[in-house]
Amino acid sequence: LPLPRARRRPKGRRRPAPPLVGVKVADFSAFWAGPVATCVLGALGADVIKIESLQRPDGMRFAGGIRRPQLWEFSAVTHAVIVGKRDVTLDLTQPEGLALAKRLVGWADLVVENFAPRVMENFGLGWEDVHALNPKAVMARMPAFGLSGPWRERTGFAMTIEQASGMAWLTGPARD
Repeated sequence: LPLPRARRRPKGRRRPAPPLVGVKVADFSAFWAGPVATCVLGALGADVIKIESLQRPDGMRFAGGIRRPQLWEFSAVTHAVIVGKRDVTLDLTQPEGLALAKRLVGWADLVVENFAPRVMENFGLGWEDVHALNPKAVMARMPAFGLSGPWRERTGFAMTIEQASGMAWLTGPARD
C-alpha cells in the first residue's frame, strides 16, 4: 500500500494556512498526555495518524465507566482528542503490522509515544530504531517517570503523577 500523503491546504482558501500544515505525525500514544498533545498538533494543521491495536486499544476509548467493546467511539473523552486525526489499527506483534508501523515512522516528521520506555523498545521502535528508519524524524517520548532513573519502568496516569509530584497536596483544600 502507498503511504498516505500529508494533508494540504485546500485551494482557494483565503485565510492563512495553519502553521503546521505539511507536518506528518505518527502518533503511538494512549490515554491523556500523548493524545492531547497530538490533538493540538492536528488543530495546528499537522497530519496526525494514530496507531493503535485491537489487542490493546487506547484506554480512553472506554473512559466513562461503561465498557462496550463493540462501540469503539463510545467515550466522549476519546471524541475530544481524536478530532482531525486519522487512525490505523496494527498488531505490532505480527511482522506485517510492525512493518507497516515502521513505514509510518519512515513517513513521519514526528513520532510521539507516552508508554513506559520498554514498550517501544520491545517493538524495535526506540529512538535508535526510529533514527535508523528516518534520520530526519523527531521523536517525542513522554513516559510518566522518565527514560532513566529508579522509577523508569513504572507506568503512570494522571492520578499517579498528581500523587507522586505532590500536585494533589497543592491543589487540595486550604490548610491552616
